[in-house]
Amino acid sequence: MTCFIIGAVVITGTGPAIGLSVVGLILGGVAGYFSGKFVEDYGVQLIAFVAAGVVVFVLASSIPKIPGAGKIGAAIVAGILGWFVAGKLRDYVASIGTATIGSGMFVLGLDQYLPGLPDVFPKDGVQLTELGPAAFGYIAGFVVLIVIGSFI
Repeated sequence: MTCFIIGAVVITGTGPAIGLSVVGLILGGVAGYFSGKFVEDYGVQLIAFVAAGVVVFVLASSIPKIPGAGKIGAAIVAGILGWFVAGKLRDYVASIGTATIGSGMFVLGLDQYLPGLPDVFPKDGVQLTELGPAAFGYIAGFVVLIVIGSFI
């Protein structure tokens, strides 16, 4: 005997279980279709909304005089501004974002064969004065690859 428990309702028997599965698959397919369309149309804006909100919230969290509601409000306002800016600059945001990710992957991959780049997540912390010339070369290469990748 098949038994599904949904909240406080228990469904027993094969017929209702199959019916519930079919309805679930249909609803899941419809939700997937519409959420895919939403992400296709507004994905860049959604990422910009979240990123701007998080950055402002983290920066505001370091200022103890701002109350919690002010930090949340600032994050929401920054998210809304990020949404509209990303909507206007959608193609550029996608291009620069892709170039940044690719540049980072290239530089970190290059570090596997050439020395000089410090650990990405150091345990003791690295001061900027402790970085050698090779690390600044990696940083310069990272920036140059972002600029080149943004225009390609």
